[in-house]
Amino acid sequence: MQSEIPSGQEVLDYFQTLSTWGRWGDDDELGTLNFITAQTRVEAASLIREGVTVSCATTISYDSTPDMPDPPMHFMIQSGEGWATGNKVTSRPTQVAMD
Repeated sequence: MQSEIPSGQEVLDYFQTLSTWGRWGDDDELGTLNFITAQTRVEAASLIREGVTVSCATTISYDSTPDMPDPPMHFMIQSGEGWATGNKVTSRPTQVAMD
């Protein structure tokens, strides 16, 4: 079975039909995170069988690749250079590194 591509209007209607704005009250700031309750945390913890941690981090590559032709660029604004030798290259009163 092949699904049909929705029309532009149908996609725009999704903003209304699928919206959860106001679902948890006018002052809510958590949104979908409201689903993570003390009970769901206990249920999730009960599923643990091994104490293995899994990182969700990803390595950032600054090299161009076929799937990332425009990789991120990294620029240092302050490096803390010279603080160890007393030849600091900043007028800041404290050592910082900013990028």
